[in-house]
Amino acid sequence: MADALGKALRMRYVEMPVTWSAWAKKGFAKDFRAVKDVALSEFPSLTKTPEGHDPEYVKMGEAREICLLSRYEAALQITFEAALQDDLGAFLKIPEAAAGAARRTEEDAMYNMLASNPTMSDGQRLFSAAHANYDANGSVISMASMGAARGAIREQRGMAGAYLNLAPAAVLVPSALEAAALSITRQFSRQDAPTDADANPYSRDSAVIAQARLTASNPKGWYVAASPTQIECAKLYVLQGEQLPVTVVSKTVNGRTEIYVRHSVAAGAVDFRGLYYNPGA
Repeated sequence: MADALGKALRMRYVEMPVTWSAWAKKGFAKDFRAVKDVALSEFPSLTKTPEGHDPEYVKMGEAREICLLSRYEAALQITFEAALQDDLGAFLKIPEAAAGAARRTEEDAMYNMLASNPTMSDGQRLFSAAHANYDANGSVISMASMGAARGAIREQRGMAGAYLNLAPAAVLVPSALEAAALSITRQFSRQDAPTDADANPYSRDSAVIAQARLTASNPKGWYVAASPTQIECAKLYVLQGEQLPVTVVSKTVNGRTEIYVRHSVAAGAVDFRGLYYNPGA
């Protein structure tokens, strides 16, 4: 039973979709000591070398961000009598429910980190005027404000000063702004617009991720993010060797079945350059 439950949980965990993967990557921690993630600068621009000269030797800059892994766990007891009387197979749904709990833990960690606007190694908040990724005045989501957000991400420079030309790939919004975000990103593509003037330049260009967790922090705020394949801005860290939730099933002397589930994770910001926040209005 233990092997079957554990296998079923891990399989359902892998199958369950998450939204954080649209704007962040997964990282690994060796233990529960501070995780120090290094964000490297872009490779310095190539320079023209005259004939007969050696190339110029360059260096890459770095920034180190720190976060701590936390252990999340729960244990469930099933009495001997309840197990015998389970005619409808309710207990067969436990692996799916436990997998859902593990995925919710990840989503909670990532969106809580985003909403908390953590302080980074340069002494600045993740979203700040100093990082040029924050609209201090705030505005409703619109074609104009979306253009400003996308432009801010496009204009970001790396640590060595090179233009990164990052492509915005996702718009993160609280539930109340989902319809507005969809209208901006999907209404009137070039093919179906009545006229060229009505065509939406952002049509189907960015995925809209409506996340109820963002409502609690600011129901009017919204984010734009570059693809994590282009730049690593945030990571969900899991314990090395425990990339999937750990499940332990045991029997007690009185016939009870105990199901224990553990998932150790942490959310951390790595680089501000591919993220943008507008607090709304």
